[in-house]
Amino acid sequence: MSLRLKYFLVCVLVITVPFMISGLITYKQYISFVEKDTRNYVVQITDQIRMNLDNYIDELDKITLTPYYQNAVIATLAKHNKPWSENVYAVKEEQLNMNLYLSSQSRKNFVGLVLLANDGSLFSDSNDISASKWSLLDAAAVDTVNQADGKLVILPPHIAYYYKRPAHVFSVARLIREPGTNKPLGTIKIDLNEKAFLEFLETVKLGNGSKVQIMDKDGRMFYPELSGEISQQNNQVTPFAGDTGDLIEKAFSSYSNLFIVGSISKNELHKDAEKLVLSTLYLSILSLVVAYIIAALFSNQLVKPIRKLQMSMKRIARGSFTERVAVSATDEMGQLAVGFNLMVSEIERLVHEVYETRVKERESEITALQSQINPHFMYNTLELINMMALQQGSLEISDVTSSFGKLLRYTVDKERMPVRLIDEFRFVEAYMQIQSFRFGDSIVYSIDLHPELEQCWVPKLILQPIIENAIQHGVGDSGGQIRVRAEVENGDLILAIEDNGKGMTPEDIKKIYAGLYEEHSKNKQETSAFGTRRGGYALYNLFHRIQLLYGEPYGLYIDSKVQQGSLVYLRLPLSWELPNQRHHREEDQDVSRIDR
Repeated sequence: MSLRLKYFLVCVLVITVPFMISGLITYKQYISFVEKDTRNYVVQITDQIRMNLDNYIDELDKITLTPYYQNAVIATLAKHNKPWSENVYAVKEEQLNMNLYLSSQSRKNFVGLVLLANDGSLFSDSNDISASKWSLLDAAAVDTVNQADGKLVILPPHIAYYYKRPAHVFSVARLIREPGTNKPLGTIKIDLNEKAFLEFLETVKLGNGSKVQIMDKDGRMFYPELSGEISQQNNQVTPFAGDTGDLIEKAFSSYSNLFIVGSISKNELHKDAEKLVLSTLYLSILSLVVAYIIAALFSNQLVKPIRKLQMSMKRIARGSFTERVAVSATDEMGQLAVGFNLMVSEIERLVHEVYETRVKERESEITALQSQINPHFMYNTLELINMMALQQGSLEISDVTSSFGKLLRYTVDKERMPVRLIDEFRFVEAYMQIQSFRFGDSIVYSIDLHPELEQCWVPKLILQPIIENAIQHGVGDSGGQIRVRAEVENGDLILAIEDNGKGMTPEDIKKIYAGLYEEHSKNKQETSAFGTRRGGYALYNLFHRIQLLYGEPYGLYIDSKVQQGSLVYLRLPLSWELPNQRHHREEDQDVSRIDR
């Protein structure tokens, strides 16, 4: 990321973040004020509805008291003051007098106005009622009224079965007693539905998305009744549930023992705020664009001298040490240009000195390289030793010489990278033969390679360092067994070297793993004195070769216990096709640089 872009992004953040924070705070405060005002308004409306409801219930209360002022009504109920029976009958004159009374008290929003006598007789002004008696299915409502002992009762939504089609109603009712004796004579019952509330609810508007509900203390809904489904068994209504995002306020009527619940959708309240935010957003975007343009122009002027310095540094990196930066100011950038020019002059002087020194060193290296022994001469010498051993009958010397020749040819052959797994195992076998001559019968080895895996490709010389460590640190002193095997696990190639030597402690394993990841380990081997053996880096180089070639999760893994031996295995991708030779030569060169 360029310096100019970084500076521009900083300007953008400095401008944008405070603006967004202030805009968000303003929006939240505006919403809070609107919700507070709306909540107060809903409280006023619900209280107004409560007063209207109290007036309406008071009017119905007065209607339920009118039978006490009608002697004919009291007399008729007294005649039917007997236990409930299926066989009840009201004479035509009684029906006429009762209907005349009930019609005078009926209102347009009544579902029905009925008188229920104790013996089961029913008197009503409604054409929807064809029966002249009420059934035991309506007894629950009658019992509730009787328990109130003459007080006004508001019955929750229930089903009235005395209509032609059972009606879903709620009712205002009262027990009628005989004046003087105070004997129960029957029940006056005003059946209503949700339309009864519309007369005083239509005059109140809460706004779009608003709702009004009327329910009792037990949560049974009176309005709107259609919001729930009534149960035939217990005459209960599942109450209407408002949205969780609504503003909800309640008002309680102590006269009717009903709750008036008003709710209004917050989404409706937020519409005005969203309009304000949208208009503010357009203006803000325009302001931000102007601020960004100014920031871009200013950043360009600030970074321009730095770019010139950068271009001069690139030309110097390509070898043009005559490059100098023009000093056009006395500020920090001018001082930086002066220091840069002095540094380039000093570098130019040092380059000439170092160049002459390196030329002399290179001449010495070329002379040393020319004096190295030709590998072919070494092969021919080993063959001569082998022939002489055979002539003298020294078969063991011949076998050792032959095995060493195979190791030498396999090791110095730069063209075969990577190699077939069978070739790598043959190299291991030759190496183990030489070690067998060295240690005798104290070391026993076995090599297990399935024929199906012989032709897969692996990096060259990846098993010998592990086997050498197994001999040197595992079984070399007291002898033991070494087993080399290849297998496939989860689609990967596993090359395992297992011994039954003295094993390792968990602390030893941790040290080995730590050494594999130490960056400076590869540099320590370069400080060995002439003629001394450099050790401790074989596993490090092997591990990093695999990491460079294949990456995670491929690498080297160790499992060992004290006096129980060690298991070291390599996880490699299973490859049957020869990779591009040039690609692998470049990787081998990278690994060689690490090894050095």
